[in-house]
Amino acid sequence: MEECIVQTFVDKIDEMDYHSRISREERIIPLYNVTFFVGAGFPKSINNEFPSGDDLFKFDNSDIRLVDKYDELSTFCRYCGMMNTSIDLNKFKSVYYRLQLMMRNPFLHGRFWDSSNLMQVDNQFRLLVKDKLDKSNLLKYVDGNTHFNQNLPEPIYHFFNDILHRVTEHHGAPAGIRNNFLTTNYDFMVESILDACSYDTENCGINTYRGFTPNLINGSKSRISTFENQNVIPVIKLNGGAEIYDNDSGYVLDYRKDNDFSTHGIAPELILPCQEQSYSSRYFQTIFPKAVRILQETDVLVIIGYSFPEEDGLVKFLLSQFAESECDALTKHLFYITKESDVDSLRTKIMDACPFIKDNLRIYNKGFGSFVKEYYDVYSRWRRPCD
Repeated sequence: MEECIVQTFVDKIDEMDYHSRISREERIIPLYNVTFFVGAGFPKSINNEFPSGDDLFKFDNSDIRLVDKYDELSTFCRYCGMMNTSIDLNKFKSVYYRLQLMMRNPFLHGRFWDSSNLMQVDNQFRLLVKDKLDKSNLLKYVDGNTHFNQNLPEPIYHFFNDILHRVTEHHGAPAGIRNNFLTTNYDFMVESILDACSYDTENCGINTYRGFTPNLINGSKSRISTFENQNVIPVIKLNGGAEIYDNDSGYVLDYRKDNDFSTHGIAPELILPCQEQSYSSRYFQTIFPKAVRILQETDVLVIIGYSFPEEDGLVKFLLSQFAESECDALTKHLFYITKESDVDSLRTKIMDACPFIKDNLRIYNKGFGSFVKEYYDVYSRWRRPCD
């Protein structure tokens, strides 16, 4: 069955590819949208050492109590009754939920808590998560200001190198396949892939639109701040990212390990897990409408490594925008790639989010690594992938 799923995906890509349409001498070649929606399982398919969603938010008491830069966070954890206990995902969500309640409701401030020191605690929560990613050596920063220091498995590189080079200009209009990326992850994996597959050999400033226009990228003004329709790849990070910093007048992207923000103890823009997830931040309010628009215009949606956690209610609503009615679903296709074995349970979760897509839903449960290998095998039987 999985072989049939991969073949169907190949057929859809070929159907939308401008190379195929030009060879058939079609006069009008439309622009199609293929969107990759990636969750925590996606970076693990590239590097198995990458922490899962749960592991990223597990901490020993000593990780916080014995580190000076977490003093306010340590005090807040004691205030919440976390004296000498380790923190797992559920405790993390509980303590962070209490912090968010107090920040949003001044009448809930404790005797010695106020807006200023609560903001310090929030900053240290985000620093704690960012530092864990750093300690695991899995945030692959840019090498100087040029390229990401990330080695991709060859099949994954070939897959994206093929998919990403299927758009062109035809009679003055974009044609073929435009790729979009929506991710719930904080890491740089999507950017590393785009960098590896880019024809730009001098700079890591890939033509991406982030849902906002950064004031600076790696300390320098962005080379491009406005885009035409065909020459940009939208990359929207729904939960923020380890490179996104708020500098009051807007946002800055900084992929350097020792940037001005990190050396001054300023945490990046991260939306952390919470018992009652809040998406009221300025960042999320900025990028969410862009993500909705992308999904509404998407023809093929590929979900990789996303497990539909209960607290992500708004993200599930976002996915429902892919097909808002049966008419929308007639011409759209959803491929769900995972390693989970319970296909029936997965189908139920997907149908809860996208109830109209049932006839065009395909679940591949061998993992993304196997998917890209089969993609290459199927494709190479009758056509050589694009260089």
